[in-house]
Amino acid sequence: MQLNIYNGTEIIKTYTAETAFLPLGVCEDILKAVDIDTLVLGANDPEKQLALGASIIKIVVSNFDSFKELLKSTFVGLTDDELRTTDIGEVASVITEIVSYSVNKLFNISAAKKK
Repeated sequence: MQLNIYNGTEIIKTYTAETAFLPLGVCEDILKAVDIDTLVLGANDPEKQLALGASIIKIVVSNFDSFKELLKSTFVGLTDDELRTTDIGEVASVITEIVSYSVNKLFNISAAKKK
């Protein structure tokens, strides 16, 4: 994973990380804000896409500090000032990668325990 730091449109620094750590506290904060029905139904029903988008925005806004801490724990040395100059699209991609990595890790642990 990588996260670029910008000065205007110029990349002035790039942080990289091979793995991610998704703290349980961050998961707990996010799950408190999630409306599972909206997420599940919105993902499968084009008419509910607006509600899905609104739900995702609510999750991000209500847990913004948790997402910042997640990024700072993933990219060692990242500061709040640097985080303010990142591209929101890149941040979204990184958060998606972290969540995917963590979910895969959970499934691998679960599968190993069944053997």
